[in-house]
Amino acid sequence: MAEWLRSGLQIRVHRFDSGTRLHLPSRATINLFAIAVLYPDGMRLALAMFLALIAACASPSPQMRGGKVMEASAGNYPLTIWRKGTQVEIIRHGYAGRADQASLRYKMAKATEAATGCALRPGSIEGDSGVLRARLDCD
Repeated sequence: MAEWLRSGLQIRVHRFDSGTRLHLPSRATINLFAIAVLYPDGMRLALAMFLALIAACASPSPQMRGGKVMEASAGNYPLTIWRKGTQVEIIRHGYAGRADQASLRYKMAKATEAATGCALRPGSIEGDSGVLRARLDCD
């Protein structure tokens, strides 16, 4: 009791720990682990599946879901273009070196105009050379 009184207003209640050790791994993690353990070349197969999963990440932003998807290219870079109404979202795939960064936004805009058949509205382009968003002017 004396110890309790000397400690003043400190909180003596054990706090809940929601660290990562309390969370269960996802089903995809368990499946990749099972493949790696159960099959002789499973680790290579699991790695290949993981890399394929990462490479296929060309999902649009939530406001572009349900839009029309088109494929194009800006030089050597493949693009995925999502169009919904007068809005477009352009996603570049692959690594772009520093030397390509300056001209890549322009090339992405021109590839989008060619794929959609509409000009991009001046002043509406925003984003970087990885993901651009703009409005179309189809008049």
